[in-house]
Amino acid sequence: LSYRRVNVFPRSFELTRKDSLARNVHRMAERFGKRDCGFLPEAFCLPQERDMLRAACARDTETGVSRTWIVKPAMASCGR
Repeated sequence: LSYRRVNVFPRSFELTRKDSLARNVHRMAERFGKRDCGFLPEAFCLPQERDMLRAACARDTETGVSRTWIVKPAMASCGR
């Protein structure tokens, strides 16, 4: 339909997708420090960061910490 307009900003998924947001905040924390970017819980984008997740689980096992991990597939629900 010619009367419809779509209001989409280029690359807006960098803020709206969970995996992109986690990756971007992680990069900001590396650049500016955890003091300013430490508000997001520890997150991993699989399978790229599988080794980091395994290291975090091993660290929890060594320290006796028991955490619950939430798994959210990227783009699987498509807003539903």
